[in-house]
Amino acid sequence: MIAAKRKVLPSDKFGETRSSNQKEAAIKFPRKQHCTRCDSLLAEMNELKAANTLLTNQLNQYRSGTTDAEAPRPGKVPKAIAEQHQMIELCPGKRVYVYESHITKAHTKKTATATACFLLSCFYKDAELIGKSLTEKNGKPCLDVDIIESILSFIRKRFNGISNSPVCIALRNKITCLEACALKKQGQ
Repeated sequence: MIAAKRKVLPSDKFGETRSSNQKEAAIKFPRKQHCTRCDSLLAEMNELKAANTLLTNQLNQYRSGTTDAEAPRPGKVPKAIAEQHQMIELCPGKRVYVYESHITKAHTKKTATATACFLLSCFYKDAELIGKSLTEKNGKPCLDVDIIESILSFIRKRFNGISNSPVCIALRNKITCLEACALKKQGQ
């Protein structure tokens, strides 16, 4: 058997090979460029590509640990940085800032103690609360006084007439519970 040599035709933008007669026909009778469904699919594809690029960049920044626009954690933040990230001062004059979403969620809490515990968790991770106290009693290091005072002030404004005592008890109970859970995990 003799293998016949096939003429290799140049490919067009669609990756197909066309003969010169086909190219002439395509020029004389052009196809409609895109239907409306194709246009919407192309627009959706471009949006997805842009979103994918953005997420890929964010992931790469996270992996490298160098995020330029990294939002600061709630707490004591310089005023300029807080304004830049649209943070709200929890208690005027204390320079303790939170995000608006935290304030909104705090207003959904039904009790003063639940609100205080939620705000405490906004400022500190659970692991950071273990081994701390509200005051420097019992030889434990104290949480930031301005943050605690800001939480108590916010609670007093939100729940008129409540004293600090039940709120402080709830905050201490939260810390004690976290310590107990940590000890239980170590024992297992």
